[in-house]
Amino acid sequence: MLIRATLATFALWALVGQMAPTSRPPDVVTPPVADLAKIRAEVDALIAASGAEVAVAWRPLNSTKGEEILIRPDLRFHAASTMKVPVMIELFRQVENGLRKLDDKVLVTNQFTSIFDGSPYVLSATEDSDGEMYKAMGKQLSLRALVDASITASSNLATNILIEHLRAANVQATVDTMGAVGMQVMRGVED
Repeated sequence: MLIRATLATFALWALVGQMAPTSRPPDVVTPPVADLAKIRAEVDALIAASGAEVAVAWRPLNSTKGEEILIRPDLRFHAASTMKVPVMIELFRQVENGLRKLDDKVLVTNQFTSIFDGSPYVLSATEDSDGEMYKAMGKQLSLRALVDASITASSNLATNILIEHLRAANVQATVDTMGAVGMQVMRGVED
């Protein structure tokens, strides 16, 4: 299903890229508003043919009114690793408010508590994109090192350690304050 959704995304980019550029710089290709209806119909057909659950939100950065394609924009998806960005934002918020310092050290552990039933769970180094973090087990690492691993290496272990210290409820409160009402950060990765 992910492959089909990805193909639909690439198809949208290909369709948009085929359109003649407006008077904008050559690196910004935006189809005229009249062509958007045709593109949307073609994207709708690709999505229908794929059988995948797809949502599209497309708008050029220098958009004028009407230059957008929204197809099921309110459809909810699992946030996957995109939830690591609000975790980082919450860390920076706590640092800015003097609650923490980026150089504060925390113990690297791999045991977390499930929000479902309170049972313990662990992450697998072989299923994490950052196996290096597991080599630090039992050592102290700075919050700076953890957030760096979380964002640059997409480390699930580093992310879960951060969520444990920052608290998921605080991350969610920050997400809500930012107006990202569709994103929920309630638990660690793999819970």
